[in-house]
Amino acid sequence: MRGAQTMRAPRKRPLVLRERAVRMCRTAEPKPVIRRMAGEFGVHHGALRNWI
Repeated sequence: MRGAQTMRAPRKRPLVLRERAVRMCRTAEPKPVIRRMAGEFGVHHGALRNWI
């Protein structure tokens, strides 16, 4: 389709959750285990790793 506009897919997780998870992972001492931290936020560990 020429000239057709495409819409972006809606975000699956709120931006606020993503920002909070990344901030907590970066500032935690000792560095957290990604799988455990992801479980606390209710997201897949691969998603959290990508966000970071």
